[in-house]
Amino acid sequence: MAVLTNVSGSSRSTRTGSALPEYETLSIPEQEWCKFQPYLRAHDLELRSRYQPGWIPSWKGTNKNPRDCDDGPPRSAVFAEIDAKLSNDKMVTVKYVSSCMHPNEVSVVEYFNSPDLRKDRNNHCIPLVLEPLHHSKDTSFLVSPLLRTYDNPRFSTIGEFVEFIDQSFKGLNFMHDHNVAYRCATMELMMEPAPLFPDMFHPLATDRSRDLKHRARRTTRTRKPTRYYFTDFGNSEKYKTDTERTASPLLGLSKELQPPEFKQSNEPRDPFPTDVYYLGLMLRRELLEKYHGLEFLESLVRDMTEEDPAARPTMQGVVKMFEHIRAALSRPTLRSRLIRKNEADRSFLVRISRQVQHAFRTMEYKMRGLDPIPTPA
Repeated sequence: MAVLTNVSGSSRSTRTGSALPEYETLSIPEQEWCKFQPYLRAHDLELRSRYQPGWIPSWKGTNKNPRDCDDGPPRSAVFAEIDAKLSNDKMVTVKYVSSCMHPNEVSVVEYFNSPDLRKDRNNHCIPLVLEPLHHSKDTSFLVSPLLRTYDNPRFSTIGEFVEFIDQSFKGLNFMHDHNVAYRCATMELMMEPAPLFPDMFHPLATDRSRDLKHRARRTTRTRKPTRYYFTDFGNSEKYKTDTERTASPLLGLSKELQPPEFKQSNEPRDPFPTDVYYLGLMLRRELLEKYHGLEFLESLVRDMTEEDPAARPTMQGVVKMFEHIRAALSRPTLRSRLIRKNEADRSFLVRISRQVQHAFRTMEYKMRGLDPIPTPA
């Protein structure tokens, strides 16, 4: 029985390099990364040929499409991160950190990567593959495995979703247990992709293989359980004691992300209830409002997003409440397909096809004795 499938790819232009001149020009953020290339290479980090000295586009003078060339896909306008690989061919992400803008990020990430904390299963803070690189007094680089957005590919069963929630709750509770406030309004959660993508994928064309010659092969979370990680600790704070635990509101948030406690006042407050609010808000906006069958989580999410911070449960309380919710879910419920609310807009044949595929997968899972809640070893 086949385990691997192809990731659906979007339609692609057939224009050749001569019709895509923007691919031949490095953006300003890319030019900045070129300046760091010698330093990164000295620390076993190889950037794509696009960022090497004297780069000449590999498609120039040919009929190749830049999108089919490793040096073709440009980075976005965001400077903070770039893809790279180690000499052992491991794919990684290099993050630029300015201590002036984010004075605590390196120390917090380094703290959670200490040997004793790293081996704790409840530690879902982003792992490092190298020690932090301190380029200058103000500039450091954090090198982590290449990760993937937590819901790409989408969860195929409610059980897969339940495992993600369980890891997310325990991960934030782990931070709070160690007196660290995450303080990220958008809850930047990522997934370890290697179990699902045995051959990995191109870092910028994530639906395609590393060499861009075919679609990336993938399997399901139920077949190959994976781990989820919190990333982006730029606003995080580590406190010495509970009594000193206060923080001002985050700047630049949209009205939808602004927690109730800061809508009338900017007075510093305990950031832990705000963390609870942010996580609850993310679950409601990104998952509960978009999928059928997640009503079992609505009451808990409602508690997490209470207007009054004092009325919200602690993350320890959230973990305990979710344990009871999880235990009450039947195996048929956990194995059921997670369906997007907008799927009704799809054609009848598409919906039937997905149902049939899910039925065959479910039979396979039962025959192989796979747990409906896929927890990684």
